[in-house]
Amino acid sequence: MHPLALGNVERFISQSRMIARKILKTHMREADEHVINEIVENLASKLFFHGHPINRLEARDDLKLKVNVDLAPDLETAMWDLYREYDVEFKNQEVFNAVGELASSVPANQVGTAEYEHLHAVIESTRLSSLNTTKRKLHLGINAQNLQIVGREDVLEQGWNHSSVP
Repeated sequence: MHPLALGNVERFISQSRMIARKILKTHMREADEHVINEIVENLASKLFFHGHPINRLEARDDLKLKVNVDLAPDLETAMWDLYREYDVEFKNQEVFNAVGELASSVPANQVGTAEYEHLHAVIESTRLSSLNTTKRKLHLGINAQNLQIVGREDVLEQGWNHSSVP
């Protein structure tokens, strides 16, 4: 593996730990520094898949997070409804295959393009809604001699969009 790739991985892990530590410090006391370090280490080293879902009991028992597992039914329903709204907004149930979809519609020796937008994060308050998105353009062609897909992807826009909540 190339040393620069390893360096990028190390920087990513360090940044993840730094962000986790900062977030935890927003609601934990300085005296809890050892607890913060344990939680950060658990999140960074003991979960080997970024998409691993963490349920309330695992968060409380394994990761040592402060979690209320006995919620009032109306609050639990409201939280689940909010989760389902975000599930739709992030299109979590949809398969994203821009290359495959575009390749199936492009004749040999021609180039097709498609633009798409990814929603990465949503932060909402009673006053403001902020969305972090990336808009990209995919250029794709198929080489008629060997039927290989040739493509390029350009980032058109990336960043936060803010709007007032009515």
